[in-house]
Amino acid sequence: MGFRSNPKIETVAYPNGDRVQNFILILHATEWEGSLACLDGESLALDFFDLKHLPPLMLTDMPILKKFQEYKRSGKLQLF
Repeated sequence: MGFRSNPKIETVAYPNGDRVQNFILILHATEWEGSLACLDGESLALDFFDLKHLPPLMLTDMPILKKFQEYKRSGKLQLF
């Protein structure tokens, strides 16, 4: 439903001096089968949440939620 790559938010500088700019591809699934599994050890927990009952989020997550709401209204790919 959307694509984001904002250098002000997604640029990371590592202690060794390497700098990277992440990009985020946001997908919207309407059907799900199977179970959530963290296979790389990088996450503490995985879960699904109703949009009206979300856990505390990082500030960088808020634009994604707003764009998802716009996607639901328009049905169009969101670039931000």
